[in-house]
Amino acid sequence: MATVLKPKTSYRKKNNYVFCGNQFVQKTSQVDFEDLGDGYGKSRTNIYYDGIIVEPAQPYIFQVLGGGYAKDLNHVFFKGKLVTNAEPYRFQVLQNGYGKDYSRVYQYGIVLEGVSPFVFQPPQYKTDG
Repeated sequence: MATVLKPKTSYRKKNNYVFCGNQFVQKTSQVDFEDLGDGYGKSRTNIYYDGIIVEPAQPYIFQVLGGGYAKDLNHVFFKGKLVTNAEPYRFQVLQNGYGKDYSRVYQYGIVLEGVSPFVFQPPQYKTDG
């Protein structure tokens, strides 16, 4: 059975503050904040995932890729966590939590050892219906 990624809480602005769900988002204001979708948001100086600052993300070049994945010029992230050794310039989001770059295949941001990105195809899950 396929693992379903739960939808992320969206951000909202109220009284010059930013909230993620009911949580106040630190180090930002509604003036410079943007909800990027998929749980990510950004201010002029920080990237956030579910309201928590994502380190070492670079807000000026940050891009949400989908399926929990995002990248900047030097890093790839999955649900706000750094994906170690991923190559952002070659990173592709596949389906069902999978992603790949030129050297590795990942599931939910974790390297699948011994799997070739050149031949890997994510498993196809049947849905009831």
